[in-house]
Amino acid sequence: MAYMDSEADLAGVVGHEIGHVTARHAAQRATSQQNAGLGVFAASVLGAVLESQGLPGAGQLAGQVSQTVAAGYVASYGRDQELQADGLGAEYLSRIHYDPRNMIDVITVLKNQERFAADQAKEEGRPAPAQGNWLASHPSNDQRMQTITQLASQYKGQGNYVDEGRARYLKVIQRMTFGDSAEQGLVRGRNFYHGPLGFALTAPQGWGIQNDADQLSVVNAAHDAAMVVRVVPAQAGTTHTEILRNVLKPTQGSTQPAVINGLQATRFTGARKNAQGQVQTLEATVVSGPEARNYLLLLSAKDAPTLQRARTQLQEAEGSFRALSAQDRSAARPWVLKAVPYPKGGFTELARTSPIANPEKQLRLINGYYGGGEPKVGELVKVIEGM
Repeated sequence: MAYMDSEADLAGVVGHEIGHVTARHAAQRATSQQNAGLGVFAASVLGAVLESQGLPGAGQLAGQVSQTVAAGYVASYGRDQELQADGLGAEYLSRIHYDPRNMIDVITVLKNQERFAADQAKEEGRPAPAQGNWLASHPSNDQRMQTITQLASQYKGQGNYVDEGRARYLKVIQRMTFGDSAEQGLVRGRNFYHGPLGFALTAPQGWGIQNDADQLSVVNAAHDAAMVVRVVPAQAGTTHTEILRNVLKPTQGSTQPAVINGLQATRFTGARKNAQGQVQTLEATVVSGPEARNYLLLLSAKDAPTLQRARTQLQEAEGSFRALSAQDRSAARPWVLKAVPYPKGGFTELARTSPIANPEKQLRLINGYYGGGEPKVGELVKVIEGM
């Protein structure tokens, strides 16, 4: 919703999704998904084998990869359906007296996000995300733009279209959260802040932060080494020794007391046997964090040499775990949308006070000017600011 610019744009998105329902696309794809399911199961088994060899999380990773491949298998069905849903969205807009050309605005938003992602990757030295290949579940945005422009032109002059509702829309999304929610924790560059739990940490240079529902991971660029952070459930024990024994279930190992940024901790190095009876190396730290909660920091890599190469960065990540400071709490505020008059200084002026990365580019993106151009001075535009 942050990237839409009017009620008519949002109606186009909703109309597209309703189009999938009325055209019974889900039913048409069900058989294809069932046929693709065997590959998902096989890859999940592969993940279990990898986990038995000492790669925690491999089962989930393999499942995600296989689901991506399965998505590619049924993508040939999905592309035509997406184009049909675009056309139905345009038709529905016309029926409720919105200009069907607002569907062009919707596809333009997608194209601009694609360009922004490619530009970001280039600046960071990463390859641009693949678009429009056989693995895409949607047709390319260029193809969608060409098709929807042709479809929308068919409705030209067919009715008296109502106001697209831009002013009302900007009023409704005022103060809406942009990006991460405080309840799930906020990623701010290399930093992660969790206000409700009261802790923060910082990723090493070149590493990223992945925030999932049940765990937090600090991951290297190659995605073959990580520090996984989990909240320890109360039933796992009251002391660090009990927690390590009940959660890790080691067969051997040693512990060493530690203090991490004033928090009491216990480091464990040892091993356990997996389900296949193979010995699996374990390195983990239990930390007594804020609000009387305990945390498990598990160091993980695809193999022992990788773990050794990443050890310095993993120790850096572990050493950054801390209770929220006053400075952290100030940085841990959610971002919200606000509509303001466009100033004479343009997006450059608005970017000076924006908390987001690459502020001028992102402000252009959310306002529909990523490809160039400027609003009129005084026209309401969206900005992002701290709550």
